[in-house]
Amino acid sequence: MRIGRHPRHMDKKAFNDADAETIEITERAIADLRQLGAAIVDPGPGEALFQGCIDKYAPLYSNRVFPSSFPSSFRSTPTGNPQPTRSLSW
Repeated sequence: MRIGRHPRHMDKKAFNDADAETIEITERAIADLRQLGAAIVDPGPGEALFQGCIDKYAPLYSNRVFPSSFPSSFRSTPTGNPQPTRSLSW
């Protein structure tokens, strides 16, 4: 089992006393899970554990969502080819 952990959210100095107690309980639970064989995964340098995946797939997702968010700007011909109804200026 792999369990993700974000160290920035486990910094007792950044929170109040009640949160510090919760962080201590969580750290003990993580230690127990580690002893049972779980792999504890931190986000890595720059907190970017999934950055490669995000860089690869976010543009694909954005490219699919944008036209569906603005359908009047992205009409298609009867053959399915895109046919912009107006130009977009930034």
